[in-house]
Amino acid sequence: MGKKEKQGATDPEKRFRAIGLMWERDPDGPVLEKDKAPVGYRVPNGLVWGHALDELFLIPRVPSVPAYVTVYSRSMLKILGEHYDETEAAGIWDRPLVPPRIRRPWPVLKLPIDHPSQPEPPLGAIDEGCFLEHSGFGCWAIRADGSDYKDVDEALAVAIRRPRRCPADASTECTGRIVPNDAGLKDSHGQAYTYLWCTHFKQLLGEKDANAERMIAEALVSMTQERVIADSKGVRFMGFPPWPMQDFHLHVGSDGGASSAASAGTSTNGSQVVVKAENADVEMKEASEESNATTAETEDIDMSSTEGLPKLEEFIPDPFLPDTLMVHDPDRTTNYQGSPNEPIKYRRVTYSRPGPTGGKVTIEVVEPQAEEQVAHLYLRNKNELGQGHHSFVTVAAKLAVARCGPHRLLHNEARTYAHLPKHVQEEYCGLNIVPPCRFPVLIGPVVPKYYGFYLPVDQDGQIVDTSRDGKHNQCYSCGVDWLSPILLMEECGDPVKPEKFTVDQRTECFSLVLRLHELNVAQNSFYLRNIMIQPGPLDLPPAQRSFARPSFRIIDLGRATCLAVKLAEIGTEDKAARRRAISSVHQELWDEEKLAREELLIQEHSF
Repeated sequence: MGKKEKQGATDPEKRFRAIGLMWERDPDGPVLEKDKAPVGYRVPNGLVWGHALDELFLIPRVPSVPAYVTVYSRSMLKILGEHYDETEAAGIWDRPLVPPRIRRPWPVLKLPIDHPSQPEPPLGAIDEGCFLEHSGFGCWAIRADGSDYKDVDEALAVAIRRPRRCPADASTECTGRIVPNDAGLKDSHGQAYTYLWCTHFKQLLGEKDANAERMIAEALVSMTQERVIADSKGVRFMGFPPWPMQDFHLHVGSDGGASSAASAGTSTNGSQVVVKAENADVEMKEASEESNATTAETEDIDMSSTEGLPKLEEFIPDPFLPDTLMVHDPDRTTNYQGSPNEPIKYRRVTYSRPGPTGGKVTIEVVEPQAEEQVAHLYLRNKNELGQGHHSFVTVAAKLAVARCGPHRLLHNEARTYAHLPKHVQEEYCGLNIVPPCRFPVLIGPVVPKYYGFYLPVDQDGQIVDTSRDGKHNQCYSCGVDWLSPILLMEECGDPVKPEKFTVDQRTECFSLVLRLHELNVAQNSFYLRNIMIQPGPLDLPPAQRSFARPSFRIIDLGRATCLAVKLAEIGTEDKAARRRAISSVHQELWDEEKLAREELLIQEHSF
């Protein structure tokens, strides 16, 4: 009893991601009601999630009606309890049940491991796949380069193993087993431990029935690094040190492995950004960010070139997001009419999130968390061919042309990003069932990563917020002399060509708009030019990616409608207005789903 092959599961479309397993019901089991399904493990979007294709099952809602089926995941079946058995003797499962996790893109940013703003996983940690990432104990593989080991051949310094650390806060669950050896405690040979076992692990070693030697051996094996020895007190690395201590600066590494200090630490020299390419009403530009290298290093660098630069695909930690942009605009892309040699000051702002009783969505200046972070943005209409530099990364910048409508669209895009949850910009392991799609899909990001919205600053240090100009609320093409806002985001490839899709890719791409609709957000411009594709998977180095495993994104949220924003601005008292807003947005969602099917060549019953 339990799982069995689905009868007639052959797919004439040669689809690989199809549910081919059926879960047998207990004849006396309950009816599985639609709105009372067990939750089980899920990613933040709340949809049914399975770690692999063989952990998703068709299951009859009514035991006596085998054709009336729904989809349950393995974790949901465990809660249901019918015939579920994880014992080795049962022979049903060949691996443990694990929760979903975020898949990290190939890293280009790094921080010294003891930096107070270092996240967990640390910056620079390579995603090694679920087999290692789901292990109860292990090491992060930190991407190494020439800045880590000055006397080591870069070709050999591929990754530095750093064990997961025990949290300092006792109330936090321990996910590691080591702590720094700050006291310099030495082993029986007089050599200082690299790390000491944490209090939690030492307690386990000391329990009455514990096999301490085996536990230590298993811990060492999970570190996946050669020449490591340990005893009941700690661990000593006999090869390369697990991490060299450096100044507290954010590092940007090239695809080739070199890196140098970038503007995340303390100075106001900041990052330097150049942009190229353009779109129609709202210009979309590729930007490159450069570190605070010395004048001698940068004087011959073409600031308008993005040739050969690594693309930023990971989140920048909040303490390191630029608070101020010094914008260099010789081609007057921002509509600046002053001296072309004079930088223009911009400040990072965000749209507020109203409380439960509603209220108008307003713009707020983002105050620095510590010291002010300053970056330099170089805008150019055309790019010359030039030599890249290893301390740059590329991002995308959006600016509005000198008409009122494009300015309003750019503000609306920033407002929409402010209300989208972070998980729509993240990739997760496993597969989702995204209704009304019948087939499982990979869980990539829906929209690009968002790096901030910036408005110009006047001579008095106040932001210039042209969105408050009520004269242009109903028009679109009026010429204006405003400076353009700047929106920074991840650059995500080129427009899709659905006629080249496999059936699995077509369903996956279609699922993006459905996941956006789950949040009651309509993009309102769902055309192929706004659906991006790039080689994947993104956790591999760029040279190893391919279109056999692409990564998709929906871009251009300038015309987006967000129901949460509409309801917040209406408030809670005007019930009729709220009903009209809900009805209007739901109609937009329905119309957009129909358009998406047409644009992506989705055939009826084939998704």
